[in-house]
Amino acid sequence: MKEGTITLSIKELDRLKLVHEVEQGRISGVEAAKALGISTRQFKRIRKRHREKGDAGLAHRLRGRPSNRGIPQELRDKVIAIIREKYPDFGPTFASEKLEELHGIKLSGEAVRKLMIYAGLWKVKKRKERHRERRERRECFGELVQIDGSDHDWLEGRGPKMSLMAMIDDATSRVIARFFPAESTASVMETMRLWLEAYGRPQAVYADRHSIWVSMSGEAGERDEGDNTQMRRALKELSIDFIPARSPQAKGRVERLFETLQDRLVKELRLAGIDGIDGANGFLDGGYMEKHNKRFNVEPVRKANAHRRLGPGFDLDLILSKREDRVVQNDYTIRWHNRIFQIEKPAYPGLRRGRVEVAVKLDGSMEILFGGRKLKWHEIIDGTYASTCEHTSPGGGIEKNSSPSRKNKKKWIPPKDHPWKKYQPRLP
Repeated sequence: MKEGTITLSIKELDRLKLVHEVEQGRISGVEAAKALGISTRQFKRIRKRHREKGDAGLAHRLRGRPSNRGIPQELRDKVIAIIREKYPDFGPTFASEKLEELHGIKLSGEAVRKLMIYAGLWKVKKRKERHRERRERRECFGELVQIDGSDHDWLEGRGPKMSLMAMIDDATSRVIARFFPAESTASVMETMRLWLEAYGRPQAVYADRHSIWVSMSGEAGERDEGDNTQMRRALKELSIDFIPARSPQAKGRVERLFETLQDRLVKELRLAGIDGIDGANGFLDGGYMEKHNKRFNVEPVRKANAHRRLGPGFDLDLILSKREDRVVQNDYTIRWHNRIFQIEKPAYPGLRRGRVEVAVKLDGSMEILFGGRKLKWHEIIDGTYASTCEHTSPGGGIEKNSSPSRKNKKKWIPPKDHPWKKYQPRLP
């Protein structure tokens, strides 16, 4: 509301009304001061300004003038220029951190947000109201760990496509992350191994219903909740419970982590000039994840650690491997990916015509297991020994096939005097 050329606030209009009431003799100055919640002396000063300057005298005397706590115009221009040149797509909080870290300018995130809005570098986001029931964090570190992968343009076109695998603790938000060419069973196993070696076995793992965790079965492609995938089998051997998430919102902890990393980590990789997966992983190990955990970790409700240690009974190399079943022939051989392997002595009861497991480890080496025992074996190529193995096979990766392919063998052509060529069909 305006009084003349001065706009008075609601509070100032209330004061003006009481001043008029006192001047007209309807109430006393003491009563007016009590109604406004101020001292009688202060009300007298207000009446004096009103007599000298009229209704405009009740307006705040700093109105229209720069704030005493405002940022100097020179600093405002400098900050806007820096953000416009180097951090145009940064969020206000992240930009304020970089201004302090790299330029020695300490401003709050809110101050930077207002400057970016003023300069047109940030738009006010309207929040949509969503009703969701809050799930409290687990109380102890290691009670529940969420794991997921994020396919994103992490290098902004400077290098190959990468997928970031991350595990985050539900109670503390502690994170372990690693870049891989794609989200796969092997990448999940390698990420899981990093967590197991660093902290031990968590109580439960929370993940989506990806085919890595939940197999497809039935003609309609219905999800099978059984533990018949490589990762579910590994979790069972590690005595770790599996909890499937039925929506992205259900695993909000790891989803929000990826939102943060897609904003911050992408820009950090850009500033560091990284253009490859090895450099990106080196950047994570070189201090970024430690800084991230220090910045975003929260204190758990209880100080107890729910992780269980990895005892000597847990062979991570075998547990985190890809297994395939094969039937042992009468001559104690098995066929696997167009290769033949001879199982050596001893011959355990039930081994002949029984089932064994071919385990391919993360480093590409192999084991053949029967009832939990590691068997001795060697590979046969063209009827001769190719390699002998006592529980390991150097370089025997799952994609490698050292035996000659049948397609490469020369096609046999019968000679001219072969009976097939001498045969003459009878004519009717």
